[in-house]
Amino acid sequence: MVEELAKTGMTPAKAKDTLRIWAELGAKDPEQLKQLLVKRSMAPLTALAAQSVLDFVACGGGFYIGRISSQADFPGAILISLVGYFFACYYFLQAAFQITALTSLSMAARRYSTDAAVLLEAVRQLAGPASGLSVVDSATLVVNTLKVIQTLEKIGEQLQDITAGASSLANLSAYLTLQRAEEMYGFQPDKYGLSEAQAADIAGVFSRYDTNEDGRLEQSELRQLCSQLGSDISEAEAKEAVRILDSGSTGYIQFGDFVDWYMGRRPSREVKEAAAKSSQ
Repeated sequence: MVEELAKTGMTPAKAKDTLRIWAELGAKDPEQLKQLLVKRSMAPLTALAAQSVLDFVACGGGFYIGRISSQADFPGAILISLVGYFFACYYFLQAAFQITALTSLSMAARRYSTDAAVLLEAVRQLAGPASGLSVVDSATLVVNTLKVIQTLEKIGEQLQDITAGASSLANLSAYLTLQRAEEMYGFQPDKYGLSEAQAADIAGVFSRYDTNEDGRLEQSELRQLCSQLGSDISEAEAKEAVRILDSGSTGYIQFGDFVDWYMGRRPSREVKEAAAKSSQ
């Protein structure tokens, strides 16, 4: 959801303003935010529903006038019939547009009210830790970091139990992944204490989760990896996980970062000690 909000133009400044406004309106936790979103969405939903009913009534009236006029025998009956059908079609289209808008707004309201906790966390993530709202925000971020570190350590151990497979396709995928890492990102197995064969084995595991085959794991791919191994994480937690594993501050988990994670070198001791110290 963080990425979705960013695409809509939600900047850190706007996120801070949004949190401030929510706080002023009494929405300081997910439950209060859910109530606020439901309350605020009722007015436009009611207006759209009422307008849809009126449009359908007008549509029915137009068709009725058009049908009656077409059967009448007086001067101008045909013209009146055509005008009646014209307005019937016009109000039918208006009603259709209103229903579409009503459906979209209802789905959006339902989604954001249902996922109020996710929405609040996403806005806080965009606003940054220095939102100035309360020390609770900082404490929450620390707790999330510790949780993410524990999850990464657990999954790192699980990755070592995964085999790339012995099929020709799996071997080819591992070879291409390793070649891409060496050519595009300068990966050298010996710098990680690995032979080519060992690096290829890890590349085979990596390629299972690099779904777009660009030689690096994005947040969405990391979330999918975690989910497949039984540990669901939120978008905010995925972003924090990438930050922890990303040694080059690229915003992605490159193959070298994955190797360090696989071999238990990341999360680094410094990161774990800093997170533990901040939680005290």
